[in-house]
Amino acid sequence: MRSPLHRRYRARAIRALTAFGVLLTTVTPATVTMAPPAAAETPTTTAATTTELTTEQALTQARRTGKSVAVPAATTSTDTVIANPTGTLTLTRTLVPVRKHVAGAWRALDPTLIRTADGKLTTTTTTTTLRLSGGGATPLATMTAHGHALALTMPVTLPAPTIDGATATYPAVLPGIDLQITADAQGGFAEVFIVRDATAATNPALKALT
Repeated sequence: MRSPLHRRYRARAIRALTAFGVLLTTVTPATVTMAPPAAAETPTTTAATTTELTTEQALTQARRTGKSVAVPAATTSTDTVIANPTGTLTLTRTLVPVRKHVAGAWRALDPTLIRTADGKLTTTTTTTTLRLSGGGATPLATMTAHGHALALTMPVTLPAPTIDGATATYPAVLPGIDLQITADAQGGFAEVFIVRDATAATNPALKALT
């Protein structure tokens, strides 16, 4: 069974991600209880808790029902707040964003790639916008954040990619060499060259790219 040699193509991607301030950190929840410790229960899922309850409203409801109540008005890309029946609040915070406010609702981040009407690829829901080439002489990747865009190009004409979840594979960008791009939840990406034989590994063009 052939085992492809993977070569990582890092330099430009690292510079791009640094420029956009993307944190490639494992998302680790941190929970803080804002008052004396109290056992947090599963928030109720009644219609009342799906509205934009304020903190005071959620606390009142939690005391009345004896169940923990979510505070939707306090939700951010990194934070959720639960009102406890004891009158305390439990804040859960992640190190990096895990959700995004889209069309009036919070959505979990999802870097799964989809094709757009113009043939390019984009992520389902990510912190910043990532668009990948659908093939041809267009930029390999374009990242957009806070009204600014950064495009990365390849000195080759890209073939049409195949998609598998968050990964796009551009076959034979050089003879015997595929290029894989994997999007992440923050709107960044990682690049990997898959070198399929020893002859391809000696291609000077590959050395120039890596």
